[in-house]
Amino acid sequence: MIIGPNRDVLDHREESLLVSGVHTSIIKFFWALDDKLRKGDTLILLTGYELMSEIRNMILTKKSNLYPQIDTMLLNMLDNQYMAGQSKARNEYRNDNETESQCATRMLSNNANKFRVCCRTILMMKLIS
Repeated sequence: MIIGPNRDVLDHREESLLVSGVHTSIIKFFWALDDKLRKGDTLILLTGYELMSEIRNMILTKKSNLYPQIDTMLLNMLDNQYMAGQSKARNEYRNDNETESQCATRMLSNNANKFRVCCRTILMMKLIS
């Protein structure tokens, strides 16, 4: 997975991959409705906004192409954390003397085997000005 700040940077990264010998069939630009992302070795190029949108949609719909094995219970727990942070729900999972971020970290680490990305590597690229 290659995450860039915008489409222009991703287009440049795609050109660099092609020049370095990566086959065209391996490189895919992210599209939320594409159900073929989880099949085979693929380099997925997406913007940070697309990643955040996919995670938001995953919380709302309880399914995702990027995280096909995520557990619905974990999503409900994370959703509760978010709603509690917005003062719209009672925090049902936080332990005593634990911050919201510590609670979310504990949930993710306890469920790490269910929170696998469909790819093995995440490469985040950011322009420095």
